[in-house]
Amino acid sequence: MNIAYSCYNSFGSIKQLEIIGKHFLNERASKAALHYGFKPEKIAAGAFGASVVVSLTSFILVFYFNPLVAVSLSAAVAFLSFLYLFSYLPNKLRVEQLTIAKYTGAVLQEFYFALSSTGSIFDALRMIELGDYPYISEKFREIICMTHNGHDPEQLLLSYAYNQPSIALQQGLVEILSSKTLTEATVKHIIDISEFEIRSQFQGFSLELESRVLVFVGISFFTPLIFSFSMMMLGLVYSPLVFLVVPVHTVLIDFIHKKLTCSEANLLG
Repeated sequence: MNIAYSCYNSFGSIKQLEIIGKHFLNERASKAALHYGFKPEKIAAGAFGASVVVSLTSFILVFYFNPLVAVSLSAAVAFLSFLYLFSYLPNKLRVEQLTIAKYTGAVLQEFYFALSSTGSIFDALRMIELGDYPYISEKFREIICMTHNGHDPEQLLLSYAYNQPSIALQQGLVEILSSKTLTEATVKHIIDISEFEIRSQFQGFSLELESRVLVFVGISFFTPLIFSFSMMMLGLVYSPLVFLVVPVHTVLIDFIHKKLTCSEANLLG
């Protein structure tokens, strides 16, 4: 099972942690939690409880060697673990939304032409399933299986449209299914909606890029200085731990670079 899910299930059922965790909730986290079938308070409680356990464990392990380092390390570990667990579902939903938005135009166009040429929703569903579109084809495969069990494919498709995160795919599928006769102008408008969504996401990412670059430069510049001063203050200048500074810094910069720039840029294409 996923580590994050395990933490949600293990600590999320503790009422005291739910009371504390709900103060950290925001709209983005609550929306993501509900989308994936979790109670929002359970997500916050799981992130908080797991971060406390990890922090205490790291403190106990390092305290014997250096109490001051143990305090600093445990605080850092607590913050990073809480941040990872609390933002796991929102980030997952963001990836799903961007990925679906990226393929929405092709999916709507293919779905329309299959539906207009065959007159069968089932054939249109089958066409998208065979297209192997991330997230979308898998859901269409589930709809096809449920159709074989006697469910109405149109109702299943409308339910999926309203429960997935892309506004463009929702509007496009609803308009195609609700319109008895679709003109080429209407179809072009539907596809334009999908292109507008991905352009909006890209523009938002571009506006944030400058601040992301500043954060990246600031961390990459100040981290070695902080490490150096910390080593001097703790009297660890001649300690073998000094040799860990370079690899730790390299891994940290690579991780931050991927999180701040590469991952979302790749999703947007």
